[in-house]
Amino acid sequence: MFAKAHPLPPTTARRLLAVLLSLSLYGCAAGPDFVPPTADAPEDWSSWRSVDAALRALPNEGDSLSSQLPADWWLVFDDQVLNDLQQRALSASPDLQTAALHFAQARVQRSTVAAQRGVDVGVSAGVSRQRQSEYGAGTRMLDLISSDRALAELLSEPFNLYQSGFDASW
Repeated sequence: MFAKAHPLPPTTARRLLAVLLSLSLYGCAAGPDFVPPTADAPEDWSSWRSVDAALRALPNEGDSLSSQLPADWWLVFDDQVLNDLQQRALSASPDLQTAALHFAQARVQRSTVAAQRGVDVGVSAGVSRQRQSEYGAGTRMLDLISSDRALAELLSEPFNLYQSGFDASW
């Protein structure tokens, strides 16, 4: 029915592959008059703005940003929904001192409510096994006093540390 395809001998396949690779590399070569493209980017990265050119203008030296931008800047858009939202935000936003007083008041109220729960008693305890380094900062002073390391070895032996605590509030 169908003729069976005969594979190429390995040496012929390698030669054909080498020719194809050399031709593809030849297409990548740039001529002697090649000029690399220049990027459309400013010299200084901090001067780059991704906005319309009309918005790139810097304020005059004597002007400040607050003198250029009115306090009620949102009125320029003539949008009643924006005006209403801005008015609600301004009326609901306290100044910094009022916000700090509200925060302090909330903490006092929390403490008052927590104290009404009754007596609160807490107990804690812990045991740990520790060992100081024989050549650590705690034993270096001994080197100045004596060259005998016996006291440093004695102080660097492992020991148990017991801790306990008791808290009560009402």
